[in-house]
Amino acid sequence: AVTVARDKLEELGLGDLVGVRKKERGRHPGVTTEEILRRHANTKSLFHEPVRQPTEDEARKMFRLAFEILTKSAMSEHIYSLNGDLRKQAAGGAIGNVLTGSLGVLYTVFWCKQFLDKVKEATEDIPEFLLYLLKIYVDDQFICCEALPPGARLVNGKVTVVESEAEADIGIPSDIRSSKILMEIANSISAFIQLTSDCPSSNPSGFMPLLDLKVKVKENKIIHVFYKKEVSNPLLITKNSAMPYKVKRASLSCEALRRLRNCSRELPWVEKAAILSDFSHKLKISGWDAGARHDFIMAGLTGYHKQLERADAGLCPLYRPWGWDREARDRKKL
Repeated sequence: AVTVARDKLEELGLGDLVGVRKKERGRHPGVTTEEILRRHANTKSLFHEPVRQPTEDEARKMFRLAFEILTKSAMSEHIYSLNGDLRKQAAGGAIGNVLTGSLGVLYTVFWCKQFLDKVKEATEDIPEFLLYLLKIYVDDQFICCEALPPGARLVNGKVTVVESEAEADIGIPSDIRSSKILMEIANSISAFIQLTSDCPSSNPSGFMPLLDLKVKVKENKIIHVFYKKEVSNPLLITKNSAMPYKVKRASLSCEALRRLRNCSRELPWVEKAAILSDFSHKLKISGWDAGARHDFIMAGLTGYHKQLERADAGLCPLYRPWGWDREARDRKKL
């Protein structure tokens, strides 16, 4: 009644559910009126009682409208301090605002549903196309799917095979062709979310960086290798860091284990050994002597082999899904 115009309420079918002002003249009541901020038994209402009570569906609609108003108000009226001056956020979400992050997550869920619907609609005439995996971590999206056929183009929201283009596409890797079309679909969803694409064939090594992995498809199977950006800090926990030796040993042994786990089991040992050699070099420049480096790496190897044995015996998967034996694991934490 206070924040939404009467004609808007009537348009939404909520006119009978919201009180009407008793007096048309004078300033319109705001959110700081006594009826809203300090209502008590003797408060005189500025509005007539609603004609009727809302149904459950109408109550949901009213709640959605109120929540929309609250969200827009909170996002548009953010005040911050800079060098002692109070300023109002001009545009975008405020950094550190919990609401900004929550809205981002909600919109990501909406965006994913839109993307899946558009991909399904666009490829319904390509029966051999299958989308196996879609995962999003913050602003990184990972897709695993069947390749689109040569000559595939996105025309009016539909993937169409243009025969005149098929011959030229044969020389282009299938993952590059497919990722280009999927990116076109993704960038058609939202004007303020525009994506770039990457795929294994776009990288000289044949592996595509993905968080702390490099991945590629070999014989219809995803192969992954440990990855760390070249620009990242080469130092690990240094020998002279201010923490107990047991903590440093446990952390660095787990780091060796993590690097091994981030490699596919099918990967040749020579490649895993190269990763451990690089790890040993980083330990060296972090101040650790040969004996300590050997100790950390052997502890990681021992833990890795134990995990492999448990996986082979069916006791626990090497890459445990979130829901695996969930109830028993939760009880164990109590």
